[in-house]
Amino acid sequence: GANAGTGMLVFKQLNGWKLALTTEVVESWVRAEIVDIISISETLLSGRAVIRYDIQNAPVKEFRLKVPSAYRNVEVTGTNIREHDQSNDVWRVEVQNKVRGSFQLAVTFEQPLDAKTNALAFTGIEALGVERETAALRPFPRRLRHGDVAAIVGVGLRGGIAARGQRRHSGAVPAVVAD
Repeated sequence: GANAGTGMLVFKQLNGWKLALTTEVVESWVRAEIVDIISISETLLSGRAVIRYDIQNAPVKEFRLKVPSAYRNVEVTGTNIREHDQSNDVWRVEVQNKVRGSFQLAVTFEQPLDAKTNALAFTGIEALGVERETAALRPFPRRLRHGDVAAIVGVGLRGGIAARGQRRHSGAVPAVVAD
């Protein structure tokens, strides 16, 4: 007898029976949670966006991000990244093998402040091609260190996160500050 947990299809040939199977391609369902952690000095905004994907139904091999054109020194990191490239404000990230379940990317960036006015207009990174996206913004009073990011991301993703809405994005990042 076959073990019930092996995923086998077993049938006994009976006279007069015919078995016909069809398959159906199921699209991936992807949700993204983004936490933007920023630190502002007199001349520069430094930041890190942590994007945690939840992938259901079917695995994916590619992720797309909209990164504001004002960002400089952009670096995308994550597990098993094969390649990433940029076309205008859209970054394409391809992984070695298709992934499902939980997957995480991190994007570090800098944005110069306007030297004349010291004004800053902050727009967060957007995950493209997802069914639902939520985001949080966490200002940080000093230059970011790796341990700071891990602590803040844990609070941001487990705490209340403001929703950007299903496939709707106004361009502004809702703020959630957890002190």
